[in-house]
Amino acid sequence: MSQRVLWLANDDGLTTLYEVWSAPASTGPFALIATIPHNLVGPNYLPDTNQFFYDDGAGTATTWYRVRASDGVTPSDYTAPRQPEPQPQPACLVHGRILGGDGVPIEGLQVHAHVVLTEKYKEGQFVGPLGVDSTDVDAFTDVDGDWELPLLQGAEVEITIPPTNLVKKFTVPAAAAAELVDLI
Repeated sequence: MSQRVLWLANDDGLTTLYEVWSAPASTGPFALIATIPHNLVGPNYLPDTNQFFYDDGAGTATTWYRVRASDGVTPSDYTAPRQPEPQPQPACLVHGRILGGDGVPIEGLQVHAHVVLTEKYKEGQFVGPLGVDSTDVDAFTDVDGDWELPLLQGAEVEITIPPTNLVKKFTVPAAAAAELVDLI
């Protein structure tokens, strides 16, 4: 399971890199796991929030991290040990269009989704194939017959359109968006 470590960019004009350290407890022992260049156009910089990040592929929800800046010779003090904030569940915006038999969009039609999580989501991480959590969500078609539902990637979903008794089952893809017709 991966953990994302975030920290604010140092604006002292001297920083050339950041050291990322991890430990199994807040008291250590800490080990250096990454050195990230202070590059404001680099792949580990988020310009919208003025933050750098490191994705620790070996990290878990119980891993502790600290970071320090360096000019390449003299490092700064460490940040206080902390655990990453849980990351939001990855979602896929599933959408579709419903037309009547005459090809005219149907407005106000209910689209119901019964979602069964194929993996339990806890504290920002998937923790095993439990398949016990489920939820129901609904959407309604707009004037063009379009509808959309944000659904958890990897979930098993059963879409029902009540007036037509249409029922389709699929697994939500690991994508930002998907057309229903591509999933069924």
